[in-house]
Parts: sequence; structure tokens; C-alpha cells
Amino acid sequence: VVDDASDASDADADDAVRCPSVLWSDEFDSPRDSLDLSKWEPMIGTGVDYYGPQGEGWGNDELQHYLAENAAVSNGTLKIVARKEQRSVRFSGSGYTSARLRTKNLGGEFLHGRFEARIKIPTGRGMWPAFWMLPTEEISGGWPGSGEIDIMESIGSEPRAVHGSIHYGLPKPDNSYKVGSLTLPGTDGGTDAASASASA
Repeated sequence: VVDDASDASDADADDAVRCPSVLWSDEFDSPRDSLDLSKWEPMIGTGVDYYGPQGEGWGNDELQHYLAENAAVSNGTLKIVARKEQRSVRFSGSGYTSARLRTKNLGGEFLHGRFEARIKIPTGRGMWPAFWMLPTEEISGGWPGSGEIDIMESIGSEPRAVHGSIHYGLPKPDNSYKVGSLTLPGTDGGTDAASASASA
């Protein structure tokens, strides 16, 4: 996250060079090749422990059970690994595991700035990688009343398309949202790295 006092409407690809200071970053270069838990919190389970019974499937009907060990750091990269598993009580009956990380209450909260990530997008049915922001406090009520900004989302069956969106307004199913999409150059093999950024 970089501090950018300029108007967000003036942002372009060169703004990262002009921004005066980096406020928060992780280059995933820990000497122990481990996730920096002072910056990231692995979220565990199916969403119920965070949002109650209505949070089952994380509000998106997700099928996976999130585990900390599915997030690994090596060679200066964070790898979030999705795995097909034997269904078990440990995985809440799910046949899939993956990882979900957040920075809430760990110094990753900012009102203004430019948020950037370089992400290699996986391909395959059921994949849904995302880089997004939620409010630290729900001052205007539960989701989506206090807002959500999706900087980048991709659908595994459409690997060259990336989407950005904002969510706001009344509770689900009467919530409002706006989506913008673009097509990445390159192949459909999932080998292209997408640079995603947003200014707030």
C-alpha cells in the first residue's frame, strides 16, 4: 500500500513510482520461508466461526474448507494452494481445501492509498482467486452496507478475464453492485501474471 495524495482519477501505471511512501508491504522474502503472521491472519473453516450460521460458504456458496497450511511462502512468493481432499469431519465434510488470508487489525487498514498486488491467476473450473477489501468496522451495517471493493477477481474457466467491482446498499438479496471487466493479453494457460491495483 502506497500513500498517494493525488486524486485517484489521475492514477495511471506510473503512479507507483511517483508515490511518496510505502505504508505497508510484504515481499514474501522471510528468511524462514514462512507467512508473516504479524501481517496476515489465515482464516479457517467454512465461514461459520466468523459470521455465524449465515456465513456458511463465506456468503458465496464456496465449497472449500480453509486451512492455514494451504498458504505457503517460498522464493519470494505466496502460494495459495487448492487441494481435493477426502471428505472428513476435519474439513467440515468438504472435499476441498484452500487458504484465505486477511490483514484486518494487523496494520493493513487504510482510508486512502494505492493498493497493489502481482498475482498469477490459476485456471480450472471452480477456481475463484480474488484480491479485495472489506471495512475494518461495519459502521453502516453488515455486508454490503459498509461496502466492499473487489480489486481483482477471476473465474477459473475464463482465465484471461479479470473483474473489479464494488458492493454497497441494502442487505442481500437486495444489495447493489457495479462490475468492470477487462481481458488480459496472452494465453489461456494461467501462466500470465496480472498486476492489480486500485486507488482509494
